[in-house]
Amino acid sequence: MENSNEIHYGPACLLAHHLVDKLSVIVGYCDLLTEQTELDRENAMRLRLVRDMAKAMAEKLATNQCQPAETASGAGERRHPLPLRSSVPL
Repeated sequence: MENSNEIHYGPACLLAHHLVDKLSVIVGYCDLLTEQTELDRENAMRLRLVRDMAKAMAEKLATNQCQPAETASGAGERRHPLPLRSSVPL
């Protein structure tokens, strides 16, 4: 019999975790390019749009994809999110 207090990590939460990691890398590179490169106004605007979209997507994934979910049987099994961290080697 399964212990109802066990922590289960669902595939959707794990996928969201990995996507947030990768989107965080995109945001970081956009910040580095902005700080270390002289960009004309048009390219600076494009880079800011990429950064803002990646950040918004990461925030949405982090807050919405790892919410407690009920099982198909309706037993109310909780799925807990993995802690968010950036561990992507470059």
